[in-house]
Amino acid sequence: MHRVLAAIYEPLFLDCSYGFRPGRSAHDAVRDLHRHLYSQRVNTVIDVDLSRFFDSIDQQLLLAMIGKKVADRRFLRYLRRQFKAGVLSEGWRAIDQGRWRSTGQLVQPDPREHLRTYSDR
Repeated sequence: MHRVLAAIYEPLFLDCSYGFRPGRSAHDAVRDLHRHLYSQRVNTVIDVDLSRFFDSIDQQLLLAMIGKKVADRRFLRYLRRQFKAGVLSEGWRAIDQGRWRSTGQLVQPDPREHLRTYSDR
């Protein structure tokens, strides 16, 4: 799954995107931000905390967006099932069924990262 999604979406990301990308880290993002802030005139810096943003993404909309690039129905069905799967935690009990998890996804890169393709442009 990773290879399919990465092959399609990795070339579409802007160079300034760092989240869950191969060969990029939070340290790279901070270094580049520091370089940008001290090499150019900057009037405003906006800090946004998106910690609960991914819980509100419409999974059907995301699947439709991915479906525009991926034609394999079996792959899309598998991805849909991953979205609905619960998370085992707290003594092997399924919790947060159907909700997004910020880390530890079975699907890497995280399918939500592909929404950035549309927001980057």
